[in-house]
Amino acid sequence: MKANSARKLAIACALALTGIAGVTTGAVAGNVQAPLVQAEAKLQTDTALEQGMLNIRAIVEQSLPQIRADQFGDERYNALGKAIETQVAYIVKNCKLEPAADGVLHDVLGEVSSGIDRVTAKTAENQRTHGVSYIIAALDSYGRRFDHAGWTPIKVVP
Repeated sequence: MKANSARKLAIACALALTGIAGVTTGAVAGNVQAPLVQAEAKLQTDTALEQGMLNIRAIVEQSLPQIRADQFGDERYNALGKAIETQVAYIVKNCKLEPAADGVLHDVLGEVSSGIDRVTAKTAENQRTHGVSYIIAALDSYGRRFDHAGWTPIKVVP
């Protein structure tokens, strides 16, 4: 299996596990480019990065019950995107990493930004849900690539 196909399959599986209603993983997996990193070595974080990522994780996790229950309207999606965007800005302003880790972080934050664009877009509701899936996938990518003690992925609720 080609690396690109394997990457798309892995992202599709991760998105399918999120349990968010209305997600079509094929469209998402076809657009996300995972950064190339050696799997065996996790990258160092700093306090600002860890705090910002924990805040993004909490914001998304707190919103999931209403999203899954289809009780999240345009205003709430826009507020969700703005809250996550604020955390990304905090990370960019305050995070100081080694060059290799910084490059990977930019890729992860690019994935988050793709999700924000979809969450805040004036498109069909399922596109906004796809945006949440992008952000969850980026959080999972962060956890796999960075040495953040105690990091846990967002729990899947059936």
